[in-house]
Amino acid sequence: MNAFITTGPLPLEFRLLRYRPEPWELLDTLSIVKAMAYQLCYSWRSLLAQWHLSHILADRPQLARELLPPEWSASDPRILRYTGPASAQALLAADTALRLFAGWGGPHAGSNNWVVGPARSATGKPILCSDPHLFLTSPGVWYAAAIEAPDLSVMGVTIPGAPGVTIGRNRRIAWGMTNVMAHDADLFVERVSPEDPNKVLVGDRWESVTLYPENIGVKGKPPIPCDVRVTRHGPILTDAVGSGDGHVLAFRWTGQEATNEIEALLDVNHAGDYDAFAAALEIFGSPAQNMIYGDVDGNIGYVLAGKIPIRRNGRGETPVPGWLAPGPDDFEWTGFVPYHQQPKVLNPDEGFIATANHKTVTDDYPFYISSYWEPPFRIRRIHRRLAETQKHTIETLKSIQNDVHSIEAEDFLRDVIAPWAERLAQTEIRGPEGPPIRDALDTLRTWDFRCTTDSRAAAVYHALFERILREVFEPTLGEELWLLLFENWNEALMAAERVIRDPMSEWIAERRIDDLLLRSLSKALKALAKRLGPDPSGWTWGRLHTLTMPHPLGAHPLLGPALNLGPYPSQGTSFTVNNGQFF
Repeated sequence: MNAFITTGPLPLEFRLLRYRPEPWELLDTLSIVKAMAYQLCYSWRSLLAQWHLSHILADRPQLARELLPPEWSASDPRILRYTGPASAQALLAADTALRLFAGWGGPHAGSNNWVVGPARSATGKPILCSDPHLFLTSPGVWYAAAIEAPDLSVMGVTIPGAPGVTIGRNRRIAWGMTNVMAHDADLFVERVSPEDPNKVLVGDRWESVTLYPENIGVKGKPPIPCDVRVTRHGPILTDAVGSGDGHVLAFRWTGQEATNEIEALLDVNHAGDYDAFAAALEIFGSPAQNMIYGDVDGNIGYVLAGKIPIRRNGRGETPVPGWLAPGPDDFEWTGFVPYHQQPKVLNPDEGFIATANHKTVTDDYPFYISSYWEPPFRIRRIHRRLAETQKHTIETLKSIQNDVHSIEAEDFLRDVIAPWAERLAQTEIRGPEGPPIRDALDTLRTWDFRCTTDSRAAAVYHALFERILREVFEPTLGEELWLLLFENWNEALMAAERVIRDPMSEWIAERRIDDLLLRSLSKALKALAKRLGPDPSGWTWGRLHTLTMPHPLGAHPLLGPALNLGPYPSQGTSFTVNNGQFF
């Protein structure tokens, strides 16, 4: 890398910025790993979205209870008031800006992996698939690579700047990974001394924070100095957006621990059997990953790798007081789940293993891992497809990776839309809206639930579903908050579906479900006509759902058309195996 920086022609981006990179150092490689860990840390964003929601619904507790986890109802309301809803909203906005600047895209993605054993493989050997759905950018995140050395022969994909292969195979084993969606970050409310802003309360005494001086470089101007305040729980986030009333938010995250993900993955690159694979991952810290495995001897396996916090009290699903003295009533992390007690699987009776960011443990598992799992639609479809074929080939497994059948749409149409359509068929829809509504319902009734680019039904369904969410939640939450909630809290959709399916829900009661659905479909059809034209035959999913791969300099009006890739018609949706977010 340094040889190329010194002797090679710099890429266009560097020439445009008139910037020559400094020599690459080991710290830069370590920073890439930590940046990737932060990119895949979703729990604190979900917590912030819930926190903001709790403020808005403070006077309507029943509405809050229908959306928020139970722990919010039991939380100390003073904690929620200390820094105010503006801090949560500002932090989410700041984090979104950081992700866009860094080329990480939006907050959501959905990865899949699976491995079939010899009994389910046409070759008599395991076949492993790993399908990491990180945000698509220009240039891309992943690079194909092969390494040949006297003690190593490995190939797969890697992240530029990181050594070895991240997902791939050597001559003995293959491995893949998906994000666990672990609850690996907490927010602690710290009480700041009125006499000294660099001291916070711990029990009955004031404790000094640690100050890390930083200089923020600004092109053409002197650097801007700033001090990062770090408490015993971690850096103070609200310093980036302002805070008030003598209270600030500190960020406790497993990524702040001294861990060695690079050594762990290099040891995986060298591993020759399941025991060596599992042993290598013991020192892997963050982000927690679902690691699947297959080897030439016919073994398949799974390891949950990464640090999972153990909390003395609660589950960290609300901001917690950081000023309590150490003891039985505090909310400190007391350690991490012992590695030998983290989930592991070797050669299951089913003959396959699959993960899709879903809940991977049963309710009787003795430790709390998360409540921020992705909804189960992708894993249900993967299990269905794996189980329906007795002997899989590479081609059958590729077809699963490209599967765009929406279990979410299948469930919602069956349970909510179809019964309403039957009731609606017994009534007369007056006016010019009647025929288009009947036609749209017929289109949905005959849909095969596949979100292909030429599917009209997929376009109608997703326009309808989004409009239903707007009709239910926007009047109370406002446009900005309801979008904030559903973009940053992956379980919000499941909570919303529970609300829509419950005739006794206070969110629905005043609107009546039949009237709500009719109004939603009418507005959805008008929105489609406005965006895609008045002819319904041209309403295809590929016209509504497009993919653009943004370049870091693509926001510039002159550079964007040359550097950004797309837009392209995109199949799939947020909850299909071939994952493509739409909201």
